[in-house]
Amino acid sequence: HDPRARVACEVLITGDTVVVAGEVGSDHRIGPHLADVVRTTVAGIGYDADTGFDLDGARVIDRMQRQ
Repeated sequence: HDPRARVACEVLITGDTVVVAGEVGSDHRIGPHLADVVRTTVAGIGYDADTGFDLDGARVIDRMQRQ
């Protein structure tokens, strides 16, 4: 969405929690949809009930801030 975006982001998955933290410099806002993006991405890389991760019940903690 923004070819000039600057992003520094780390993700931690533990137990039933996903923490997304870092900074982003962009006019595009993902904040309201972050939990959906996280769940789609986590499912895409293979975390699911078979791996012991409850995708639907997972808590997503958003610690992203503007750069």
